[in-house]
Amino acid sequence: MRKSYSYLYTGFTFLALFLIFSIILKLADYRAIGPLGTYVGLATINESVAQQLPFNSTWFTISEVCGYLNLVVAASFAITGLVQLIKRKNYFKVDTEIRYLGYLYVIVLIFYVFFDHFVINYRPVLEADGTLEASFPSSHTLLTISIMASAAFIINRTSSRRNKYRTILSFLCMFVMILSVVSRTLSGVHWITDVFGGILLGCAVSFVFAGFIFRLDEDEEYL
Repeated sequence: MRKSYSYLYTGFTFLALFLIFSIILKLADYRAIGPLGTYVGLATINESVAQQLPFNSTWFTISEVCGYLNLVVAASFAITGLVQLIKRKNYFKVDTEIRYLGYLYVIVLIFYVFFDHFVINYRPVLEADGTLEASFPSSHTLLTISIMASAAFIINRTSSRRNKYRTILSFLCMFVMILSVVSRTLSGVHWITDVFGGILLGCAVSFVFAGFIFRLDEDEEYL
């Protein structure tokens, strides 16, 4: 089997699991356990974890810092693509990896906007102004997996094996990704199912992205 097919199948499997999990959250153990009487799926599990992991300002701050780091990485690739576009004066002469990263970011943004309006459940804590905010899937988790996993993939793909910074940069990307997921979980601002949903969707997007990149390589081999 081609490597691209393996990655694509894995990505679409994660996407299918995410969709199934989303449906379960609207049907299974759906009870009013959230702020202002909001309903949450898999209530027993979510309530139990939330009691063990109440709001923690330290972990919340760490998760916010990780979120900014994610945006910095995404912005650096976006600026790189813009510079290439200006110099080369042709969109299709921009590095393929950069163009596909752009597609990935757009897809993640679409998911973010969609779930901000199509609410599965609300957060276990109120905002500072006393309002509710959509909680599923965890946008921080989705963003960090999508951005950092794809960044590590591109770094390993485009950097020379003799580049001493390659391993360090790739490791830092994965470290920030893991720290972001852990800190968001321990911060107490999400139900545990929100984080799990973000992991599923983030992995889906990342594997599909890698699959399309590998497919380009394989298509070139057969030319």
